[in-house]
Amino acid sequence: MREIIQQIIRSPIPVAVYVAPSGSRAASAGFFILLSSDIAVMAPGTDTGAASPLLISILSGAPAQIDETLKRKILNEATAYLRSLTSKRGRNVELAEKAVTEAKAFSEKEALEGRLIDMIARSPENCWRNSTAQDHPVRRQHGDAGPAQSLAHGDRDDFEQRLLSYFVRPDVLFILLILGILAYMRSSHIPGWSFRA
Repeated sequence: MREIIQQIIRSPIPVAVYVAPSGSRAASAGFFILLSSDIAVMAPGTDTGAASPLLISILSGAPAQIDETLKRKILNEATAYLRSLTSKRGRNVELAEKAVTEAKAFSEKEALEGRLIDMIARSPENCWRNSTAQDHPVRRQHGDAGPAQSLAHGDRDDFEQRLLSYFVRPDVLFILLILGILAYMRSSHIPGWSFRA
């Protein structure tokens, strides 16, 4: 989680985190990642929060039992980390803290009203259009090199990517495999086609 957040914070271009499709959630570590982004967006019917830290036992996979001092230490560190992320992005620090200290979760509407996210969007295209608006805070901060260019760049597919994506489809790969087997069998029956010396 921290490596992802560090990459987001160090990015020279704005980073958008989009929680989608409907029914998805950005809980626990996802909540931290969502709030660290320049543009935090949720689709309708999604939720976020419930970011109280848990220690999981490696052997049993169940929550580990720890003493109260260590529990407070972990909780305080997670809360301080979240405070620094949310204040850096100008989000609601007090409400974000409740996701850690009280394990509170928020619907997309509650997150928007509570200033935890920037917008609700039904699709990535809708997110892109809204983030390129002149009055969007990221646009004011980064100017024309902001979300318009960075988000639009991800939509461009060059010829090589489209060609590669066609050939890595399972049905196409299977047909190519069969053709390769048939060519090998054919080459073993026709003199001069064989790769053997």
